[in-house]
Amino acid sequence: MTKSRAVFLLACAFATVAMAHAAHPGQRRRSSTSLSFSCSTFPPGATEADLVASFGRSNVTTAMVPWGGAEGESHEGTVLFGGTPDAAVQIYWGDRARKRQPEWVSTRGSTSRWRTRGGISLGTSLTAIEKQNGRPFRLLGFANDVAGTVMTWSGGKLESQDSPDCRVRVRLRPKSSVATLPSEQLQQVQGERELPSNQATMRALNPTVYELFLQYQR
Repeated sequence: MTKSRAVFLLACAFATVAMAHAAHPGQRRRSSTSLSFSCSTFPPGATEADLVASFGRSNVTTAMVPWGGAEGESHEGTVLFGGTPDAAVQIYWGDRARKRQPEWVSTRGSTSRWRTRGGISLGTSLTAIEKQNGRPFRLLGFANDVAGTVMTWSGGKLESQDSPDCRVRVRLRPKSSVATLPSEQLQQVQGERELPSNQATMRALNPTVYELFLQYQR
């Protein structure tokens, strides 16, 4: 067994225990509150068979996922914990025929049990992320297809979440529509361009995380 596969199976074992505890609230409640969303939980060489072996056939299903084509298109992929809204993860495979080598792994929504090594989860605010990172970071503006994507941690602590062939990515969105902002402020935070997280209007909006995803370098 390779070292990377051993790490993967160990991470999956911890996640499986956490999900099992979720079904029995009286047993170690705290363990069910967090699952590791990381490059070690979903390594570049992972397969659907690995997920089935680690999490159980009933928790791994084939479904359409929104990646692999033009904006708005969906293709066949895998969903992990599809019956548990705050634990569901979508996976698009680089090798779709054999369902191996993930190209994209994502969890979306307002709350989730998944948490990055740096402590980021769905619903984490921009200002909280700055504290976890130890400094401001840079993200894309809003009102576009890739709105709120963190582009760089600017040398901060959260860079340690990444590996050479896998990056932990984060997207944020404001709690209210940016369209309600005065036109001058709206221009400061919209568009597909990098903005500093400590920019005044961005800080005032204090957007929160709505998607965590893993992106792989092949």
